Amino acid sequence: MYFVCFVVNNDVFIRFFLQFVVVFIMCKIFYGTYKDVDGIVLENSELRATILPQWGSKIASLVYIPREAELLWQETDAKFPKSEYGQPFGRAQSFGFDEMFPTINACRYAGGVWDGTPLPDHGEVWSLPWHYEIDGDRLRLWVYGVRLPYLLEKTVSLNDNTLEIKYAATNLSPFPLDYLWAAHPLFNLTPGARLLFPPTMTKILNAYSGEPLREYGREYDFPNATLEDGRVVDFATLAAPDGVGRQKYYFAAPMSEGWCDLNDPGTNLAIRLSFPPEIVRYLGVWFNQGWWEQQYNVALEPATAAMDQPDLAKARNMSSTLPPHGKQTWFLHLAVKEFPKK
Repeated sequence: MYFVCFVVNNDVFIRFFLQFVVVFIMCKIFYGTYKDVDGIVLENSELRATILPQWGSKIASLVYIPREAELLWQETDAKFPKSEYGQPFGRAQSFGFDEMFPTINACRYAGGVWDGTPLPDHGEVWSLPWHYEIDGDRLRLWVYGVRLPYLLEKTVSLNDNTLEIKYAATNLSPFPLDYLWAAHPLFNLTPGARLLFPPTMTKILNAYSGEPLREYGREYDFPNATLEDGRVVDFATLAAPDGVGRQKYYFAAPMSEGWCDLNDPGTNLAIRLSFPPEIVRYLGVWFNQGWWEQQYNVALEPATAAMDQPDLAKARNMSSTLPPHGKQTWFLHLAVKEFPKK
């Protein structure tokens, strides 16, 4: 009888307890491993994300649990490749989901008090150890710049079928700081997968002298681009591996809406990236058809600036800048779902 009275008189406590249990079931966080290195795993009934704080906060693996489908490109090496600060971003690192900040290209900072400061390939933060703390059902990570004075933070959580990341970049100096942030998730796809974007996005700028897009900075129609030799290529459909093809382009205008999709009929999985277009204004696409290290993958790269380098972005009025002691926040959501087979 005492227990019954306790339950009735403590319904608020019971509701709180049940909410706690539901949250726990919805997303659990635990220490795990990826190959031979330590990581932190976030898992619910839909997704399992393995994050490596010591190695650039890389999301090394993202699995859609109902199908046990790995969504991110994986390398077959038995051991995790230990990176060093400032090294080139090579084959060994080219898998999973990395953060690129404050540049993508290796370059020198242009202008201001840091003029001429060298910045490493794919930026600084992918090769740095990040601080972290587990906060309930989410993982908070942060890192400080080495050659530029900034703090980059992100908080990762799972919400049903969606990986949610909140970002913040802070300028720790009294001077303006030009920067480029871009996500770099390398997706595992099959030939024929479709890239979908807002219908107003009809022009792209080539950001890499590759194949079949060769002339850097040239504008093309999208999705069907007419090349210099007269060929018409559909850049919204992933072609089969050919050992030659590779391209990187940005949409020539700021994103009219904050989303992009990957629909893969080979797996019947669809992935949507969502972001705030007033801050994450640009979108880059990298596609490797087996030319580089025989990899076949695509990266959708929401970005705060374009053309892979802060000064190149500035020259085209496509840049992003943190004001003195300024802070910018944004988010990225990655949602996964199945679609019916035809």
